[in-house]
Amino acid sequence: MHSDTWGDQVAVEVVGGIPYRMYTARPRRVDALLDFMGPWGDRPHIVQGDQVLSFAQAYRAVVAKSRAIRNSGIQPGAHVLLLGWNSPEWIVNFWACLHARAVPVLANAWWSEAEIANALALVQPVFTLADGRCGARMPAGAAWGLWSIDTEGGAGPDAVPDIQTQGHENDTAVVIFTSGTSGQPKAVVLSHRAMLARLQMTLHVTRKFPHQVDRSSHEHNLVTGPLFHVGTMQGLLRAVVVGDTLILPRGRFDPGEVLELMERHRVKRWTAVPTMVSRLLDHPDLQRRDLASLKSISIGG
Repeated sequence: MHSDTWGDQVAVEVVGGIPYRMYTARPRRVDALLDFMGPWGDRPHIVQGDQVLSFAQAYRAVVAKSRAIRNSGIQPGAHVLLLGWNSPEWIVNFWACLHARAVPVLANAWWSEAEIANALALVQPVFTLADGRCGARMPAGAAWGLWSIDTEGGAGPDAVPDIQTQGHENDTAVVIFTSGTSGQPKAVVLSHRAMLARLQMTLHVTRKFPHQVDRSSHEHNLVTGPLFHVGTMQGLLRAVVVGDTLILPRGRFDPGEVLELMERHRVKRWTAVPTMVSRLLDHPDLQRRDLASLKSISIGG
C-alpha cells in the first residue's frame, strides 16, 4: 500500500441512504495496514527485555503464523480467542488472525477459569491462541495452543499476501470485552470501519498520515496497558503506519522498571492509567532518571 492510498481528502459518500463525510482514499480493512510495514524494514518494532523484533521480522512472523492458522483448518470469519500476557507473540498472533481473515477475540489475561469458560460459551471460538500461563486456566477439553512464532519463516515485507485484501469495511474485525463491572463481561463487536475511523482521527490530529510521516526518524512508545484493551490496540495500529517502536515491560507494572525503560529507550510517548502515573511519581528513582525524551502522556481511566 502506498502513501497516496490514504490521504486527507474528504468527500461525501452515501451509505444506506445517509450521507457521510469520509476520506476518499483510505484502507477498507485493518489487515491492509500490514502493507505499511514494508518501508520500515530492519527498524525495531517490538522490544521486550532482550527480545527485539524488527518490522521485517514481525511481518515474516505474521505471514508464517497466518499460514499455520489456515493450515489448521480455521476458516475466514471464524472467531479465534487470543489469551495471553503482553509480549511480541501476542502482537504477532493478533495480526496473524487478521491476515488469515479470522476474527481475533481479545480475552482478559486476568480472567479466572470460570470467566474464560463464560467467554468461550459466549463467542464460540473455533480455537484459542494462548500462552502457557493462561492456557493452564483453559477449561478441560477446550482446544488451545499455537502461541509460538517464527520470525525467520514466512515472506518478506514486499511479498504478496496469501489472501488478498477483500471484503467490506463493515465486516467484523475484532471482538473485545467490557470490564464486567455490572455482571459478566459483554462481547463488543468492532468493524473494520470503526477501528480505522478512530485511527484516521488520531493520524489527522497528530498529522501522521502516511504522506506526512518523516521516514528518517521515529518514536519509542512505552506500552504498559494490556494489549487486549481497545486503547492499547489502537496504539498497535498506529505504530505500524508511522513506524514507531513499541517498548513492552517484562511483566506486571513496576514503576522502577518503567523509569529505567523510559531512560534507556528515550521513550517519547506513554499511555497509562492514573494509578500508574501516581506510582511512578512516588518512586524514589524518579529524580535520578533522565526523562527529557518523554513528551506525551495519555491518561485515561
